[in-house]
Amino acid sequence: MMTRVARWFGMGGLLLSLTGCGWFGGENAETNSDEVIPELGEREKAQKSRETAKKELPADNLELRLKVGTRFPLFKTVEQRLRQLSPSGGRTIESTSHLTMKLAITVEAIEQGVKRLGVRYQQVRYEHDIAG
Repeated sequence: MMTRVARWFGMGGLLLSLTGCGWFGGENAETNSDEVIPELGEREKAQKSRETAKKELPADNLELRLKVGTRFPLFKTVEQRLRQLSPSGGRTIESTSHLTMKLAITVEAIEQGVKRLGVRYQQVRYEHDIAG
């Protein structure tokens, strides 16, 4: 009985998903989409105006401009949850772990565009809860 109901739901879902994709070939299957939605035909005009705007504006170099000796903080948090069935079965066991780090990043050297960063751990905190 349960598999029959699941099959009917599956068939119904399949039919509903195919109705909107043109699978059954409605009246408008042969029409051009530019005629139905005129905004799509105007895409070329917008593209040309964007190209002229790009030519007029100077391009900025998007790079990280760091100097030797610059320091900045970094806070990193990692949370994990693990849910699994107990070995005896039935019950679900949840274990969690939580890692929090406070770091100080220092630019130590810049050689030929390559930046060497130093990391100093200010605080590391780890919590682990096994089997709730």
